[in-house]
Amino acid sequence: MTVNFTVTRGTETVAVTGTITEVLSPLTVTGNLSITVNGVPYARLTGTATATTNTIRIVHADGSALGGPEVQAVTDLFDLPAQIETAIGNLFSPCEHLMGA
Repeated sequence: MTVNFTVTRGTETVAVTGTITEVLSPLTVTGNLSITVNGVPYARLTGTATATTNTIRIVHADGSALGGPEVQAVTDLFDLPAQIETAIGNLFSPCEHLMGA
């Protein structure tokens, strides 16, 4: 799967691009994603996870470790699509009930 996800707030733009590959048998997930802030490389997510091993790492673009708040920011970025879906559902659910859907 190719990933191309961008969030812009004001003048700040955060983008996640790259690939995620999943093999069903045996279950294997491989990620190769880059995160940029205003076009400047910020972090990388690379590695493979299986049922017994996990080499997926999230590090700065230069390979150094992310600090606690930085890890949280990256985690929040990956949680954002689900939060958007919930917000849209909450927005339209009352209308659907009024319309009998």
